[in-house]
Amino acid sequence: MYPRESNRIMRDLVTSHGGDIAGEVSVAMEASDADLQAVLAEVKQQKPDVLFSTVVGRTAPRCSRLYREAGFYPGATPIASLT
Repeated sequence: MYPRESNRIMRDLVTSHGGDIAGEVSVAMEASDADLQAVLAEVKQQKPDVLFSTVVGRTAPRCSRLYREAGFYPGATPIASLT
């Protein structure tokens, strides 16, 4: 419930200020590196201004590491997260 409601609130906030949502992808709580890399490759193609992440637990630090390894730079494409 947490990620769905957080995403709904963020979607409402972004669109109410004229922004666009490039996409929304869900992964398992203990997603594999391969799953996260696939999502990050998809995100990279979209070229968003910011990522909103609801990834939690042990997967969160791995996602951050893979984000950097995928060539993302926090100053150019920051990750916004509630955690």
